[in-house]
Amino acid sequence: MRLGIQILLALFIPLGLLFTHPVENTTSVMGALAGIGVGLALLKKYVSFSVHVVWWQRAVRFVVGGAVVFALYIGLKVVLPGEESALYLVFRFLQYGLVGLWVSLGAPWFFRILRLVPEGKK
Repeated sequence: MRLGIQILLALFIPLGLLFTHPVENTTSVMGALAGIGVGLALLKKYVSFSVHVVWWQRAVRFVVGGAVVFALYIGLKVVLPGEESALYLVFRFLQYGLVGLWVSLGAPWFFRILRLVPEGKK
């Protein structure tokens, strides 16, 4: 499939599922699913990534990736409007979508920059 279609499906399938049951927990899961789906489509097209590295590179990736997930989650929770907002579910979807996008695209790309992925591997 073309990249644009993959991204549209990654966004609209979770959104469609969310509209069938628009509550807080569903919003979180569907936001993460949308972010991961978009990230994986872009990762496959633009970022060469391999999980096969030495143990210390995996440890560094785990610590750095986890720290950014934590920072994104907490930082976005502080910055975005809370439950009192009429758009709370929209912002919650966005928060978890950005975390999912980091996990599936941002982290692998960042690990390439840090040279924590073997060159030329996909």
